Amino acid sequence: VAARHRDSSVSVRTLIPVLQWAGQSCGVVGMQGGLTFPWWSLLLLAIFVGSSDEVTLGNRGGFTVGTATGLETAAEPAHTESKDGWTVGEIPNPNTAEGAKLCGRNGTTHSYICDPNSYISGKEADKIDAEIAFIRKNVSLPSTKDHTLHDLQIGVCILDRLKPPFFGEVDVFDFGQKLYNQWGLGDPGAGNGILLLLSIADRRAAIVTGSAAKLVLSDHQGTRIISEMGDPLRAGDVGGAVQVALDRFLRAAHGLYEDSWSVVEYLAVIPAIIAFAYVSCIGCCIFWFACCSPCLLLLCRQRLTWKFQGKFRKAKDDLRRIEEEQGRRKEAARRDIDAAVDKWQCPICLDDFSFTKAE
Repeated sequence: VAARHRDSSVSVRTLIPVLQWAGQSCGVVGMQGGLTFPWWSLLLLAIFVGSSDEVTLGNRGGFTVGTATGLETAAEPAHTESKDGWTVGEIPNPNTAEGAKLCGRNGTTHSYICDPNSYISGKEADKIDAEIAFIRKNVSLPSTKDHTLHDLQIGVCILDRLKPPFFGEVDVFDFGQKLYNQWGLGDPGAGNGILLLLSIADRRAAIVTGSAAKLVLSDHQGTRIISEMGDPLRAGDVGGAVQVALDRFLRAAHGLYEDSWSVVEYLAVIPAIIAFAYVSCIGCCIFWFACCSPCLLLLCRQRLTWKFQGKFRKAKDDLRRIEEEQGRRKEAARRDIDAAVDKWQCPICLDDFSFTKAE
């Protein structure tokens, strides 16, 4: 369970059937093996553990979450928490009166922020709504379709946790894209919307931008904004983190938020460059060996062929010369030609020897 949900709070009530089944299985094994194992003790343990709603599995420098209920004494959190997490279809749209009420924005007919778990106060929500309305009134973006101007529409969604699928983990960015389309942020075909999604207990955040908004707020800038929101989120100031993001959105829309890399980002790229160079060298060596080694083998084979062909021609010429010499000697002996000195060649070492007729 810890590996499945890592740093998030895990509901232990869902483990009761598993513990009951394990207890019954252990009881059966104990009776068959002749051992007295109190399987009902596991059932009592499951019921006891089930009295605790949540267990916090560590906090590795991410967003802060509530402490475990029933395990240690701690102050009750000011926000409410969902039992199993939120799905996209369960999140109300704050742009309607009913949706604004379900999003915790009582007394308003519409809002730009949905905080159903009440992580921020009403005053903070009013301030955030006012800032988003100011940005929408003063910032216009050209549509990527017909280049007409449209106001920048921003939506903020703050949840305690996202409901994971049966297998794997929930993709916060994919979740944000579905919520972006469900809320209908931006004008049709204009792409002038931005969604800020925060999942506090999951310690995850996402910034989803439309096609026109992406021209002023790149993905790299969105990553930097989420990084700058980390300090207030770790301090438990969710409203302050949202205001930091809105300030960066406004600066980016006016071209005042440069898309530059920090020193830490440059240092983080150095290992990637070294790894790329190392892999490139290995790839070049493999390519050279695969492409050039056959050519080198053919060249070496050809050189050996030429060498042996030269030796073969030399040996063939020597044999021909020996045969001609022997033929001349036989012809001289047949004609009984007198010669004071003659030459003879050894057929083994191919050396010439001088000898007289008597010899």
